[in-house]
Amino acid sequence: MCGIVAYVGSKQPLSNLMYLLADNDTRGGHSSGVYIDGKIYKALEESRNLIPLIEKRNCELFIGHTRYGTHGAQTAENTHPYSFGKYIGVHNGVLQNYKELLDKRNLENVDVDSKAIYSILSATDDYKTLGEHSGTINAVWTESNGQLYVYRRNNPLFRYRNDSGIFFSSKEDYLKLIAHDPAKVKEVTANKLFIYAANGDLIESIEIPVTAEEYVGKNWYDYGKQNSYSSFNYNSNYFNDFKLDDNVKDLNEDLDDDLSNDIEYQEYQEIDYQDLSEGLEVFKKAFTEMKYHGWLINKDEIKKIENFLQFAEDEIYLN
Repeated sequence: MCGIVAYVGSKQPLSNLMYLLADNDTRGGHSSGVYIDGKIYKALEESRNLIPLIEKRNCELFIGHTRYGTHGAQTAENTHPYSFGKYIGVHNGVLQNYKELLDKRNLENVDVDSKAIYSILSATDDYKTLGEHSGTINAVWTESNGQLYVYRRNNPLFRYRNDSGIFFSSKEDYLKLIAHDPAKVKEVTANKLFIYAANGDLIESIEIPVTAEEYVGKNWYDYGKQNSYSSFNYNSNYFNDFKLDDNVKDLNEDLDDDLSNDIEYQEYQEIDYQDLSEGLEVFKKAFTEMKYHGWLINKDEIKKIENFLQFAEDEIYLN
């Protein structure tokens, strides 16, 4: 399923962005990677493993990814971001026809479906090729020019702008916390490519027609999650080496208040999230089978169940 985080604008404490990336560990867990002001860092498993590698404390352009592998081995090499020519980017989703699109252009096959996006962009410099991919796709990249490129089709991706720049995340929870006003967090408009200048201002938006056939297959929510919501929590000493800005300090104070009762917190930790998550996965598989065999055909009922599944995921993995 994977998670994407990005930022472009004036210098931002790296701690804020790594908190945001850690919030997306529940969508990954196999590996983590970041692009920070011209340099790529990669590590296996959760994003905390990136901390010893990163020497910067502030940045102006950040692209992060937490990977749950669906194609290709779980290795550091297969960790996003990927670099093809001037394109350095990440992807969230599952692509169905990437081999056909590569063959069509006589391009070398890739071991991870996501790499096909940037292999094709590098070969063509044609943004409209994004619409040729059949499947689920969000793509965020830079072209080694200090600008940020954001494309969303059909997976979650949210944005929040403040005076310093603009933030993006596959999960809206932490964005809402740092925004203070949840209404300022918006979902990225689908089927458009947004190009942002180095200062965070929008340069232009480009319509991307979807020319691929309708996707039939696994979606991001059909792939498993980690057995627990994440080993990261906002009250930990995860980022002792980073200087937190006022928003993050406020966030930590709020969370300290929430966890002030040690007895209540102990009871919270005793919840068996593994049993809950495994039960949810069983239910999701049954639901998928019911749709496949035509036992569920009412679109309203299907939508209600999908909404329930999303609610259940949020309750298990976020609360």
